[in-house]
Amino acid sequence: MKRAKTIMLAVLAVLVVALGAAAGLLGYRISGLRRYQEQLSLGEKYLAELDYENAEICFQKAIEINEKRVASYVRLSVVYVKQQRYSEAREMLEKAAEYADPKGEESVDWIEQQIETVEKEEEKQNPGSLQDAGGQDKEGQEPQKEGQQAEELFTAYLQNTLIPQKGQANLDPQEGWMYSQSDSWYNPLGITSALLEDLDGDGDLEMLVIAIEDPQDPGDYYPDGKDLTGAVYEIVQGEVQQAAFTVLQEYNPLMGEYKPHTFLLPQADQIDLYVSLVEAENRKYLFCQRYELGAAFADGSTQDYWMMYYQDGELKMRASFTQPGMGSSEFQFMGYLLENGQEVSGELLYSEAYGEPGKYSTFDEALKAFFGPLGIETAFTDHMTSILTDESQETKILSYHTGVKERSSDYRSSKFGLDATDYTGLGQRLEGAQPDSQAAGQPSQEPETGEELTAAQAGEAVAAYYNENYQPQGKYVVFESETTEEAGAYKVLVRYQPGEGEVGTANRLMCAVTVDKTTGEAPDDLGNSWNVRD
Repeated sequence: MKRAKTIMLAVLAVLVVALGAAAGLLGYRISGLRRYQEQLSLGEKYLAELDYENAEICFQKAIEINEKRVASYVRLSVVYVKQQRYSEAREMLEKAAEYADPKGEESVDWIEQQIETVEKEEEKQNPGSLQDAGGQDKEGQEPQKEGQQAEELFTAYLQNTLIPQKGQANLDPQEGWMYSQSDSWYNPLGITSALLEDLDGDGDLEMLVIAIEDPQDPGDYYPDGKDLTGAVYEIVQGEVQQAAFTVLQEYNPLMGEYKPHTFLLPQADQIDLYVSLVEAENRKYLFCQRYELGAAFADGSTQDYWMMYYQDGELKMRASFTQPGMGSSEFQFMGYLLENGQEVSGELLYSEAYGEPGKYSTFDEALKAFFGPLGIETAFTDHMTSILTDESQETKILSYHTGVKERSSDYRSSKFGLDATDYTGLGQRLEGAQPDSQAAGQPSQEPETGEELTAAQAGEAVAAYYNENYQPQGKYVVFESETTEEAGAYKVLVRYQPGEGEVGTANRLMCAVTVDKTTGEAPDDLGNSWNVRD
């Protein structure tokens, strides 16, 4: 009996020691988890404050505490992207993939998508950075020239067709006085931005053109208002063609046929407009934001946020966070979601109207609850600032601001100012393109016998031949940017610009001509042949 008690006491002692050790280990793990979360939270705080140095230190400490947790690697990669340290960002994401849960929120597939996003951002900031010294891309394949050719075609189309048709909006800082609604201190009409991007993910480059235009269907309320429009152009069989066109305006079915057309109207007391391209839901969205303080109201304002995407030749609405009415008496916000242009849900998200409470108690909560599930990070600060908070997710296209700077002593007139920015480099793109000498009306330079032809001389001679021999109602043109050199000859593309009253696509491709640089022989792909030196 005494022996049995001794054995039992020994067993209990072993259990006590084991439980103590387990408790100590559990306490250590809990302490480690707490320290990890503290460093992660502190790093998030520094990141939000744009203090990247301290954010990096915190996330690195979190990794030291627990190297198998994915979040610290992902957040550290964000810090590196903000500092344009792209190779280090990819390294962190690749490390995160080693510990990622295949089915978790930050899965391997999700991390691979983030790596692709980092690489795209690096290529955008430093073109050619993903190619090695031998001119090959990361996969070891020869870089394709289709993108460069598409850029040249789009640039030529902008310069020779769209700018002559629509004009180029003057976004330079401006100021002017207005006495009445009929006064106009500046003319904002024209193209503001032209973004080259694979908008629908089909591997081909499209061109998104944003413009300010007179409305095709003017409303009665603001007859002097302007439309903000968006058009998408694609390249089909070597020709630039318009694939989609729409007025960039929020989805608001409760407004019915009411069309104020107040976009970019200088008479409004204040207008703040942002247009961006945002990546979310594995799709590229055109994200528009507008705030407007209307001069027609004593205390009225409108603010709207909406998302559109390009697919199957259409610009389609995805989401609209908008006011169903105008003026502070109807300060309510509806949230609409759409699929393939059809409304699938609509609800009152925020309201200050008496007796009609919204779903959320604050405007900021409503914004985050609406756009968050769509993969868009937002935070409302003031009307002069974009609500988008994740810069790595956003490609800026246009920002536009007008507002009252000064009022006359009798308050009968106001001085307005314009401050706008195009982020697509439209001006630089047009400056870098060489205008076609035929389209510009410059005389052809006759090549001297015995001298090797230049690309410009070959193009000018070909255009002159077609215009002289076929005497068109419009004219044949050649764009030097489209002329390529191959095996001692130039390949020249001949396009036709319809004359007044003629039907047809502008700059329609007619044929290709091969011009021998030395002899001047010029056979085309229609079976004709001549010598450009004759």
